[in-house]
Amino acid sequence: MSQTVSALPELVTPGDMTKTSVETKEWKPNKGQARLYVQNWPELVGLTVAYYKTGNVCHATLNGQSVSNAEAGRILAAKVWIGVEDDEVHVEGCCGRKVTGQDIRKAVEAAR
Repeated sequence: MSQTVSALPELVTPGDMTKTSVETKEWKPNKGQARLYVQNWPELVGLTVAYYKTGNVCHATLNGQSVSNAEAGRILAAKVWIGVEDDEVHVEGCCGRKVTGQDIRKAVEAAR
């Protein structure tokens, strides 16, 4: 009797994963609205990034698909926060081709 054993681990699809919660860090300005900066928004949109020791992007994937280092940098340029007073998700500086500010807002809202 022979048995086939797969050397590859079983893949986990997004529907199988447990819900990730939003991790924030509070910032209070001298004037204006306090902000809760979302620390783990790249994870919420499915972006995984590896870095060189210099801090430059070494490799990146978006929902399991390889993306260029430049695209990862454009996506990571976004600042994402939740306004304490208006309870809205704000995205500034996102200019990625594969992830838009709206995509980030939806991912953060879904995790709240």
